[in-house]
This record gives sequence, structure tokens and C-alpha cells, in this order.
Amino acid sequence: MKKTLIVGDGIVGMLAALSLSAYNHEVYLVNSKLDKSSKKSFDRFFSVNLLSKYMLMKCGSWDDICDQGIREYSSIVTWDDEGGDDVIFDSSSISYDCLGYVISESSILDSLKRKVETNKFICKIDYQNITRISQRNNNLFDINLKKKILKNVELIIKTNSSIDDILPAIKQKKKEIDYNHDALVLNINVDKEVSNIAYQKFSNNQIQGLLPISDNQYNLIWSGEKNIIKDVSGFHDTELIKVLNNSLASRIGNIRKIKNKLIFPLKGFHLNSYYQGHIVSLGGAAHSVHPMAGLGLNMGLQDIFLLMKNIELHKNTINKKFLSSFEYDCMKLNNRTYNTINFLKSFYTDDICPQKFKVLSLKIFNNMGFIKNKIIEHATGINTLKKNSKEKYSYANN
Repeated sequence: MKKTLIVGDGIVGMLAALSLSAYNHEVYLVNSKLDKSSKKSFDRFFSVNLLSKYMLMKCGSWDDICDQGIREYSSIVTWDDEGGDDVIFDSSSISYDCLGYVISESSILDSLKRKVETNKFICKIDYQNITRISQRNNNLFDINLKKKILKNVELIIKTNSSIDDILPAIKQKKKEIDYNHDALVLNINVDKEVSNIAYQKFSNNQIQGLLPISDNQYNLIWSGEKNIIKDVSGFHDTELIKVLNNSLASRIGNIRKIKNKLIFPLKGFHLNSYYQGHIVSLGGAAHSVHPMAGLGLNMGLQDIFLLMKNIELHKNTINKKFLSSFEYDCMKLNNRTYNTINFLKSFYTDDICPQKFKVLSLKIFNNMGFIKNKIIEHATGINTLKKNSKEKYSYANN
């Protein structure tokens, strides 16, 4: 049985552990320093695409997550506040029932934790119990714990940087971008029944994205220049509701209540390499993008899908050929996502072209059905599923 150490027990770390355990890996799952100190008071919501649904189904968590409550959406409506046509992405154009699901972080984490705790091939390790990690010349690792040594670990997977100080030194170059935006996240209650539509509005160097989370509630991600987000986040609820109603009420109804405000800075990066030796980076350790497309978590789960594809393709042999093939697959897809999101964010929120061209571009794009469908297939992960297995492609639409 092969031994693998996974750093980070978030969604990506736990799903990677469950996936590898099915391929004869004895997995040691290290918790994250970042989550140890305090409980989060804010439960985030994720847009989960069809590839991610497939991965959660494969590990046996999907039904459990559904029991806790999910909301599907079948369309995304995008528009510019200065005018022009709506750009509509609809699942019917690719013959699917929906484009994705809105799910709380706690629902996914709780379900994965239950699976991890009952999996006999996964052993949880507290990061404070690790004293040293040494690498031998044959790319095997010894993990020194306070009371024992784990020998002959073949693979280390990083999903965050919480124990980089004791990992063997690796040099990782990356592309970085400061979006010069902060994001304000909050939940809003409206007086109109919520439909299965997600919304995205561009206006005045800002982006407002809305995900349906219940019959009368949306999750709002409002990104904009740091000074704008700082100002609006300081508004009293009554004043903030008035601002939001002026911006969004014509689409979603009047906003009656807001809660759970959270602010965070927005920066992007993408590693130039996904591995060094037998240390592999996945998810948040490998990339971060602007939240405008809701693809951050999905990129991490896609990394796991591609890792498992290559585990199977290379018959569970951990060598340079396997690692290079995995990296090629990830680079091909994630570079496309990273560069596209960065371009769209810059085009629609930075002053790189006159406003009339932005409005015109939306009108032209809305009539390019073939290209829109290709974008939908990429963003939902359907394209990746199609290319790798007919069984997996059909699985996601069940």
C-alpha cells in the first residue's frame, strides 16, 4: 500500500484523501494551522459545477450534502449598468438541467468529515505533532512525529501553505496579479420569490454577483475598488439596503434584510509548476482567481479529478512521467481559466477601453451561441468530463 501525506484538511484536502484511499493509498491528512484558532462566524456559499458534483458523488458525499440543502441554478444573466443587451447563459443550450449548485461551505465540510472519519485508510495528524520531514535520494519521505516516524511516504500533496516551514525546501515560481479590488460578501433577503437564476452586473469598476440560496435569499459578492468597498461596508444596514435596492431591485425584488457581512482582498496567482520532486500542489496552494466566475473551488476539485485520472492512467505509479502528465493536464485547463478571468475582469472594470465598446461587446457576444456554449462547457467542467469518460459525462447530469 502506498503512503501519501496531504497538507490541509479543507474541502480539497479531504476530497483528495478520500479519492486516493480508493486507489490503495494509505493517506495521512494534516490539519490546517489557519483553521485551528477559531470557528468561522460566517458560512460561505460556493457555486459548485457539474464536474465538482461528479467528484462529490464519487466519494459518496453528494446525497448527504443534498439532504442538508442545496439550490440549483439553470441560468446566469449578465449585464452592464450602462445599457446593452443581457448576456444569458442557459443550461438548456447544452441539454442539461442546470449549470451548477449553490452549497454552503459547512454542508460540504461536514459531509466530507464524516466520510474521512469512517475511512480506515485515512489517518488524521495534527500539524503540531510533526517535528520534521526529510526527503531521501529516491524521492521517498520520512515524516517525523513526536512519538514515531512514518517511513517511505511516496507523495506529499499541498492544498495550502500551513506547514511550508517544515517541508523540504522547494522553489515555486508563479504568476501573480493584484486585482486592486476588495470583495464584500453578504446574504440578502428579498420580497420576491427567488428563481433558479444567478446574476452578474458590471458597473463603474464594480462587479455584483448574486447566487440564489433559498426561496427568498441570495448570496451577494460585491467586488470593487478598495476605497469603494471600504465605504459601503461601513454603511448602516438601512443605508446599504437603499444602495443595493437602487442597483438590483429591478432584477430581484426589494431587499428587506442583510446579514453576515465579510470583506476580503482579491489577489490572483497561478504556479508555473504543479510539482517539485514528489511534492504536488493542488487547489489554493496552486492557484487563486477573481470570484467573478465562481470557479475557485471548482478549479481545486478539477485538480483532484485530473490527479485521479493520471493515477489510473499510470497504474498508480508515482514517478516523473505521472507527475508531468498531471501537470500538463492542470496547466492546460487552469491557465485558460486564469487568463480568461483576468482578461474579463480587466476589460469590464478597468478603464482600458471606452464604455460603448464594453456595451457593444456584450451585444455581439450574446449572439455567438457556439462560443457561449463552449464557455458553458468549460465553466461547468462538462468539457473535461466529456474528454475523459462517457460514463463520467452522463453521471453528472443524473
